[in-house]
Amino acid sequence: MSTLTNQYLTDVTITPLEQPRLFGDIYVSFFRVDDPGISLSGFPGNFDNDLFYCANPASGVEFLALGSIFSLVADDYHSLNRVARSVLTNEPGELPCPLPDWFSYISFPFESSPDIPYARFVMPEYLIKQESSEFTLRVNTHKDAFIGNDNIVLDVKKLIDRLRNADRKIHSVSNIEILDDPRDIFYGGVEKIKSAISSGVISKGVLSRDRVIRFT
Repeated sequence: MSTLTNQYLTDVTITPLEQPRLFGDIYVSFFRVDDPGISLSGFPGNFDNDLFYCANPASGVEFLALGSIFSLVADDYHSLNRVARSVLTNEPGELPCPLPDWFSYISFPFESSPDIPYARFVMPEYLIKQESSEFTLRVNTHKDAFIGNDNIVLDVKKLIDRLRNADRKIHSVSNIEILDDPRDIFYGGVEKIKSAISSGVISKGVLSRDRVIRFT
C-alpha cells in the first residue's frame, strides 16, 4: 500500500489501510490520517454538507460525519419499523475498523418542525474518527461513482483543506447562559401524570422540560 502526502497541506499524510471493499452497491475505503490539524468538536455548522457530530468523552472518541450517499426517511412512527429493517439489510457487515455505518435522528416533538422528517437515517460519504491523537477515515462511495483509491485520497486532501480553513473561522464563547422552565411547573406535571396513572386513565407518561442555552 502506498502512502500519499497532501499536495495542499504538505504535513498531512493519508495511508490506505486496505484495498476498497464492495458491499452491495457501496465501496468502502479506510485510511489513517496523520495529524490533519483539525478539531472535530470545534467544527462549524455552516458546511455545505450533511453533518453529524458525536462524542464519548469518557473514552475520548469523537466522530464527524459529512455528506450523504444514501438516506432513508420515516414519515411517522409506523413507517419507522420499515425504515429500520431496511437499514439493517443495508449494513456493510464485517469491516476492518469499528466505525458506525449510519447516523440518524428522530424529530421531537414530532409536530414542531413540519419540514423535518419524523426520522432520517444517513450513510455518510466521509466519516472521521478521532481517538486520542489518532485519526481514522472511512469513505463510502456508490459503485457507479467509484474513482479508485488514489483519486479518493486526492478528494480527502481537498476535504481536509476545507476543514482546516473552516476551522479558522471559529469564534470562542465567552459566556453561556442556561434558562430552565420553573421547577414547580415540572413537578406539577409529574403530579398530574401520577394521578392519571393511579386512576387508570393512562399506564405511563413522558415529561420534558424546556431548556434554553444562550452563547455569547
